[in-house]
Amino acid sequence: MRNDATASSAVESSQARQNIDFPARRSIRLDGYDYSRGGAYFITICTHRRRMMLVTEEIRDTVACAWLDLPNHFGHVLLDDFVVMPNHFHGVFFFKPRKPASDKPHKRHPLPVVVGAFKSHSARSINAMLKRSGVAVWQRGYHDRIVRNYRELYRKREYVAGNPKLWERDRENPNRIGENEIYEWLYQ
Repeated sequence: MRNDATASSAVESSQARQNIDFPARRSIRLDGYDYSRGGAYFITICTHRRRMMLVTEEIRDTVACAWLDLPNHFGHVLLDDFVVMPNHFHGVFFFKPRKPASDKPHKRHPLPVVVGAFKSHSARSINAMLKRSGVAVWQRGYHDRIVRNYRELYRKREYVAGNPKLWERDRENPNRIGENEIYEWLYQ
């Protein structure tokens, strides 16, 4: 049971935190770009604190099911290659082009909403499977890249397919051996 002095101290501490001027979080999104626009996207999502959480087949399958379920909730999403790694996820997907004005309009959700739904659904499912509630599974943000041409799409697909073979050298692997030159190739 808390006494009045402890409760008062907690309120003052909370108010002090609210008055701190934290630096504004810088957006990594391309300025002026419509992230609900048709096209290809590549995403990387890391686990919370890059913990090795996605190591069992059951958990990896749960993440895969959440990914494969996205088109059932977002009609403009077409899935492509993906891979679930021990502490991160890579996926390639497309937003269908907008339909002409004469067609029946449907709600288009932008990239952050689709990724947020995936993260939320997979985290809830993992927590339910592990009989726990509210435990963070994913980091707050994610990395995305607008795939600009077929050559880049090919590279993203090759990277996703080869990622498990390169795990020993992957920069997301806390026990990596050496450096992985694939990152330079991936973003050329």
